[in-house]
Amino acid sequence: MDKFPLVQAKLINKSFGHNKILSRLNLEIYPGEIIGITGVSGAGKTTLLNVLSGLVNPDSGEILYNSTILSKKNLQPLTLKKNKHKLKPYIGYSTQHPSFYEELKVYENLDFFGAMYDVPKAVRHKNIEILIQLTGLGASRNKVANSLSGGMRKRLDIACALIHNPKILFLDEPTSDLDPILRRKVWQIVKELNKQGTTILVSSHFLLEIEKLCTRIAILHKGSIIKTIDKPRAGEKQTSLLEIVVENNEALIGELLKQNAINPEDVISEAGSLSIRTLNPTKLKAEVSKLCNKLCLKLEKCTETSEGLREIFERVVR
Repeated sequence: MDKFPLVQAKLINKSFGHNKILSRLNLEIYPGEIIGITGVSGAGKTTLLNVLSGLVNPDSGEILYNSTILSKKNLQPLTLKKNKHKLKPYIGYSTQHPSFYEELKVYENLDFFGAMYDVPKAVRHKNIEILIQLTGLGASRNKVANSLSGGMRKRLDIACALIHNPKILFLDEPTSDLDPILRRKVWQIVKELNKQGTTILVSSHFLLEIEKLCTRIAILHKGSIIKTIDKPRAGEKQTSLLEIVVENNEALIGELLKQNAINPEDVISEAGSLSIRTLNPTKLKAEVSKLCNKLCLKLEKCTETSEGLREIFERVVR
């Protein structure tokens, strides 16, 4: 990961009326990454993207863009609020609901948005051909937008957001309302864009998909980022879950804590079951077995599973 963030959100607050959506939110986006934002419905994902892209101003706090996004060599933070016009050509945003013109054809929409971003005509037409090929819209280039299927509409919207070759792309729920095959096609486009150097922030409620796609994931809850998860590097230890069924959870937990074998925040204790996060499941298994013998506790189950995004998500938002 690059040492310096491309975009920083610092202590962002945003309310609509009496409804507080974002609260002292902090986030950093680094060059070349695909960062996923997830959260329960109503967590503020769309508002966050609107603020980061400059579509909506925060009530307080600031959004900073690194001046390298303007191809400048010196590192200099630029506030989005004061430099919106200067930064606009480098930002792409595909909203949850399509923002293209229904009455225009696919090619006409791309040409219109390119002109809106002041892309020179020759460059614009070259970009259109590249994007039509990338998004698989070749056979639909002369179709009116309102006649397109749901998957094609989403691809057209992404293409419109890319017509000016932005350095950073915001995608709000790009695969909502699409079937699994169409979702996979959209994610293929996202991966290809990232390979070509585009930094991407994507919001989604499809946990399994963003876990596979993203290099980093941020969980948004009650207006704040409460957890960020980096994808493990090759050879790096991954967190496992030890699933335990024992006749007395409290007694086993107490003894494990006394032996400094676990940390309190790594324990999920529920009626009839116990889960413990660990980087060394083999060692912890042996410790659990030894302590159950010592305490004369009946150990019915002690198995290792990997802790995926869903397990982390459920643990931190509960």
